[in-house]
Amino acid sequence: LNLTGCAEHDETRIALTDELIDALVQVRGLKVIARTSVMMFGDTRDDVRRIGEALGVEVIVEGSLQRVGGRFRVLAQLVGTQDGVHRWSHAFDADSPSSGELVHRIAQGVVGNLKLGGVAPDPLKRVARRMSDNEDARDCWQRARYLLGRHRVDAYRGAMELFREAAAADPQFALAFAGIGQAAIGLIGLSPYPDPLLVDTARTAIAQALAIDAELAVAYGSDAFLAFAIDRDFERAQLAV
Repeated sequence: LNLTGCAEHDETRIALTDELIDALVQVRGLKVIARTSVMMFGDTRDDVRRIGEALGVEVIVEGSLQRVGGRFRVLAQLVGTQDGVHRWSHAFDADSPSSGELVHRIAQGVVGNLKLGGVAPDPLKRVARRMSDNEDARDCWQRARYLLGRHRVDAYRGAMELFREAAAADPQFALAFAGIGQAAIGLIGLSPYPDPLLVDTARTAIAQALAIDAELAVAYGSDAFLAFAIDRDFERAQLAV
């Protein structure tokens, strides 16, 4: 929930949700529900037991974003869906809510309190390193992620421009290049026929993202779409996912 009283931080809230999902999905043995399903309950105050039944999960991660003085505070909680009881709660403070280090701390707290056996911290550290240290790049990426979730032609175009700005601000920001590919694929998906220029844009951006980060899952997902829907290369599509 966005409790800052400022609508512009809805973008921040959604971006934080995306980043946390991306971090948690790296953890072996942890079942993480897709963003599309999760966001259906993004602003709801429904009973967690009903939400848990709808999503088929045993535990829900709840969170709220607040401004405390000149800083941001994220209150993260783990709630059991069988009984509605809080299992863990912690407040995380940061100068910027788009900090990869903040998401890393939240993810570590969630994983640590789920008490999963044999979980190595390396995947979470890798996710934290993927976020740019450049504030302008992070800001553009965050706003682009918000637009990406709107699933409209104008939103995809706006997202692509913002991802390009993020990549220009930080040429080593793999997630920005991956975002360009995602936005191009979104536009392809809304077109009656694939635009060759958009296909080339997606291919180039995905290649740039993987050249920077060879383990970037979102880039492989986009490559799988191109292999399946455009190239009809089903073997490559299966390997990409």
